[in-house]
Amino acid sequence: MNSPLRFLAGALSLFLLAGCQREEPGQSAAPVPPATASPAASSREFEVQLTAALEIASLSSRDEALGKLAADAGAAGESAVTSRAIREIASPSARDRYAAAAALWLARAGKSDGALEVARLFASLGVRDETLKQIATGLQSPSSQPH
Repeated sequence: MNSPLRFLAGALSLFLLAGCQREEPGQSAAPVPPATASPAASSREFEVQLTAALEIASLSSRDEALGKLAADAGAAGESAVTSRAIREIASPSARDRYAAAAALWLARAGKSDGALEVARLFASLGVRDETLKQIATGLQSPSSQPH
């Protein structure tokens, strides 16, 4: 399958998945590790995915799509897309949850400056400090982040 068709299939899948999953009140979804990021994914593809995610009308679906994109872009070392996706998440608790994972993915990808930029976007100083501590002292798996 050529690249544009593969991208459209991936974007449609992301859109459909984001619209089908719901977070129950009081539950906290775990940060999502990258499922579809590939080293071959280009900056342009991430920008197009960001544009698609930003056009989702449902705020909760939009936040979820942006969070997944931030994780994928972070794992690929795309600091600018990761940071923009995190900044666009409406829910402060969702933003913190996804930012914690994305910052660590960026650090693992060797993008320390981008990881620090994302860590500065936290609403919760406790989550921010814990993520900065992990970046400063050695990385753990992003999926093991505290909530």
